[in-house]
Formats: sequence, C-alpha cells, structure tokens
Amino acid sequence: MKLALIGVGQAGEKVLDAFLAYDARTGADIVRGAIALLGGVTNVPRVKELQQVAIEAQQIIGEITHDSDTRLETLLDSDGELESLF
Repeated sequence: MKLALIGVGQAGEKVLDAFLAYDARTGADIVRGAIALLGGVTNVPRVKELQQVAIEAQQIIGEITHDSDTRLETLLDSDGELESLF
C-alpha cells in the first residue's frame, strides 16, 4: 500500500505527523507524499463571516423549500392530485 496524504489545519498536520512518524519508525515506506495546508494557522481571516454566510444560505434554502411545499399544496386538489395548470 502506498499513501499520498493531505492534511488541512492543525488537526490534519498532527495526523500527517503521526503517519510520517509511524512510517519512519517501522520502515514501512508506505507514505509517498505528504502536504499540510494551513497547518498551525489558528486565526484564518474572515472565518466568522464565511460561517455566517453558510448559516444564512441554509436558512434561505429552508425558506425556499417551505415556500415550495406550500405552493405545491395549493396546486393539489382534495385527492392529492395535481390540478391542471392550463
């Protein structure tokens, strides 16, 4: 088995370190490549703003889904069949 690893953030960097230490300790030579992205970064700019955008997007999707369900109910007859649109 051969591995190419990508670790993201501090936790990802720690996982990479563990794999590399194991590989070196055992001589298994299974790790062929490893890269850490944003390792050691604790204050990524605008993370709070990006999280808020994601929360707002989820809320908007929920509103659209609710509105769509409500509009569909108005198109159904008493038997639950779709009424003719024409």
